[in-house]
Amino acid sequence: AGMGKLRILMLVMCGLWALLPLSAMADTSFALSRLGDQDAPAADVISGKFDTTAVAVPNAIITPTPRVGGWWRVDILHDAAGKAPQSLVLDAPNNTTTGAWLPGRRTPVVRSTTGADADPTFSPRLAVFAMPEDLRAGQHIYLYVKSTASYPDALRLMGTQALRVQDRRSLQVNTLIVGTLLSLTLVGIGMGVTLRETDFLLLGLGLAFALLFLLDNTAELYRIPGLAPLAGVRITQRALATGAAILMALFVLRYLQMAQRTPWLARIQWWVIGVYVVVMIGCCIPVIGLWRQWSRIGNVAMIVSATVEFASATRGAIAGHRPSRMFLWSWLPLLVFLCWRVLEINLGWPANALLRFAFPASFVMAGVLMMIGLGDRMLKYKHERDASDLLAHRDPLTDVYNRRALDQRLHAAAVEAGQRSQPLALLFADLDHFKRINDEHGHDVGDECLREVARRIRGALRFGDVLGRYGGEEFVVGLPQMLARDAAAMGERIRVAVGSMPIACGEVSVLVTVSIGVAILHDGVDGFDEAIRRADQALYVSKRGGRNRVSMLPA
Repeated sequence: AGMGKLRILMLVMCGLWALLPLSAMADTSFALSRLGDQDAPAADVISGKFDTTAVAVPNAIITPTPRVGGWWRVDILHDAAGKAPQSLVLDAPNNTTTGAWLPGRRTPVVRSTTGADADPTFSPRLAVFAMPEDLRAGQHIYLYVKSTASYPDALRLMGTQALRVQDRRSLQVNTLIVGTLLSLTLVGIGMGVTLRETDFLLLGLGLAFALLFLLDNTAELYRIPGLAPLAGVRITQRALATGAAILMALFVLRYLQMAQRTPWLARIQWWVIGVYVVVMIGCCIPVIGLWRQWSRIGNVAMIVSATVEFASATRGAIAGHRPSRMFLWSWLPLLVFLCWRVLEINLGWPANALLRFAFPASFVMAGVLMMIGLGDRMLKYKHERDASDLLAHRDPLTDVYNRRALDQRLHAAAVEAGQRSQPLALLFADLDHFKRINDEHGHDVGDECLREVARRIRGALRFGDVLGRYGGEEFVVGLPQMLARDAAAMGERIRVAVGSMPIACGEVSVLVTVSIGVAILHDGVDGFDEAIRRADQALYVSKRGGRNRVSMLPA
């Protein structure tokens, strides 16, 4: 238990260490200044009319005001002559349209997330502007940035080739994450619908909303034909995020059994889900849905929900609850990254480069481990059900079908035989002089003889044959698709297998023989009782004939 707590603590520490703010290294190749939010004419801006109002921006971070155009000036500090081709890059534009007035040009180069101004050669999260080869120190580049969001975006000046390599690697990672999440989504929904398992369905739907939310963040969603008009619609992003939060909160509520194990935390979780529902409805109402505070309310609710879930899982893990331990391992990174992302957005911190991949990757980790956890729970239920089924249908002494289960299986075999116009052979077997074995050697030896006889009979049968204990020392065998001659041969095979060698029980060795009666059922279930009666009569023919033999009544 101590080592388990230590591992959890180490995981938390590693997660927090990874999330330390990456100190933005100042790019010494340019300086960034903000000229204002006003939607000023471009001619006035590039003529230098607003240069006197420029305010230096540290760390080259552009933070647009939502739905209000903003101007920035990039001052080049070094000549580009003799260097490899360079590009000015705005990271994670997030439904942003950016215009760049390059030196010597009176018209802008425009980059947008979607539409005619989208650059298909780079990821939609990047706004890339190729720099002139003769770019010199002292020249200015004016940027006009308009966005539906207020997330801080990083501006960089770097080699075009290095940028392409970096973007290709990012695309590979994103493709892996998206593909895995899509697979988990399909598995969860498929298992939920097929098995009618609510937990699988909630997890699958939650991952589906999370996947759409992540694709919205990277703008990849709007490269799907027909979805481009939704780009920049804040209601869409908020609805996706809130939908994922509601489904995941419901899933965790059920998976951790919070109502039974931590009822007071469950009540808080239900209140949080209620807040999510209000935010979801509010975001979908025209005009009201544009209220910026919806995001803050939803983000605060996410932090509260994450805290409640972590507290409930921790209590469960300490109490030895296996699903709680699985939840901690799978969900903890996601909760940490989620809280960090919420703080970034609400406090206006620049986007952490690691978080861009760690946050969606944590969804993958949580989804994979939760699927394993649900599978483990289903396997446990299956084992319990199989154990119950075994107790209900198996004879506890010989581990073959009991009388009730034997009747059910033989009736089913008789129905199938009648439908297919095929025979069904029945063997009625009885141990010879079994009462004498019990009287002379005791019931323990008698029980061991019954167990060994059942094992030997089973070893002589084919796959699909039915064996059950009819009562006392009597066994009945059902042989589908077997005619009289073959059934008599199978009876002889069983007789030899049982009586071929003595049965050892401690220091006692007992030779057991068996008498067998054979009957054939030709007319389906209607003649089942008659066939059992005829097999029993044939058994008594074997008994009267000296025992240790196989008999069949005349047709």
